[in-house]
Amino acid sequence: MNEENNNKNEIEEIELTETPVNHTQSVHVPCEEKKDKTETRTEIIKGVYEWLDTFCLALSLMVLLFLFAFKYVTVDGTSMLDTLEDGQKLIITDLVSYDQGDIVVICEPGNEKPLVKRIIAVGGQTVDIDFANWTVSVDGVALDEPYVRYIYGASMKAYGFSGHIIVPEGTVFVMGDNRNGSTDSRVLGCIDKRNILGKVIYRVFPIKTFGKVN
Repeated sequence: MNEENNNKNEIEEIELTETPVNHTQSVHVPCEEKKDKTETRTEIIKGVYEWLDTFCLALSLMVLLFLFAFKYVTVDGTSMLDTLEDGQKLIITDLVSYDQGDIVVICEPGNEKPLVKRIIAVGGQTVDIDFANWTVSVDGVALDEPYVRYIYGASMKAYGFSGHIIVPEGTVFVMGDNRNGSTDSRVLGCIDKRNILGKVIYRVFPIKTFGKVN
């Protein structure tokens, strides 16, 4: 009898020494997988910083470009109707040559505000104007001017200009597209190129008018 009890106790002891189940055991993640995730996050952060660095550099260059190569001006008045309207915003640059047909912004000594006009002729060319027929000729050739705001039944105003001039070298002869509402070379005479602030290249506001200016 005692021998049976001893055997029973031994069996119970053996059962009690079995390894218990760990119900709180967590999933084991290999070290290499953790390392890969860390490296991925590091690469993403590095990529974001590189993108921000490139963006800031591009923004800085753009600001410098606008400070030294381009200017932002506002049309003041109606002398360039219907091409340009009062209040429109323009981008101009002086890193170009000034040719016949270009629209330029002029800062004449004695004038309170810059003027926006179209170059009709450059140094060495001859200008002749037929005021009754609204015809402007350069070197004997009548200009095709679809941009001019004609007033039918009326003559183009002369503003005291004789209608004939040989443009001196280093200057330009300018007129507004709104010929009967423009103070230009008919009044001011030829404009020294040194008084040209820049050529109009883009109209940026209002948004619906955004684009090149011809």
